Amino acid sequence: MSEFNLPGELWLLENVVTGFSVVQSVTFALALGGPLADLLKAPNNGKLAIAGVTLFFGIIYSAAVLGCCALAVGLPDFPNKGIWWDVSWGRVAGIWLFSFLAIGALYSHVIDARFFPEQPPPKS
Repeated sequence: MSEFNLPGELWLLENVVTGFSVVQSVTFALALGGPLADLLKAPNNGKLAIAGVTLFFGIIYSAAVLGCCALAVGLPDFPNKGIWWDVSWGRVAGIWLFSFLAIGALYSHVIDARFFPEQPPPKS
C-alpha cells in the first residue's frame, strides 16, 4: 500500500473547493439569463439577501482554502511554503472574482439602466 500523502490531499482539496466555488458562481450568473431571470425583478431586499449569501459562501470557501494551506505549511519539514501561500491566495482571489461576477450579474440590469438609459428593461 502506498503511503498517505497529506500535502497532496490538501492540495487536491484546495482545488476542489476553488473549482466548486467558481462553478457555483458561474452557474448562478448564467441561470440569471434563463430559469432565474425573475430574480432580476426581485425587490432590492431580496437581491441584498442573495448577495449576502454569496458573500457568506465566499468567506467559507476562502477559509477552507486558507485552512488547508495553513495545515499543509504547518507540517514539519514542509518545503515550498512560499509557493503554497502564493497559490492559495491566488485561489482565494479566484473565488472572490467569480463571487463578484455572480453579484454583478444579479445587478446587471441596474448597471445597464445607469449607463445605457435608452434600453428597455428585460422581459420575462
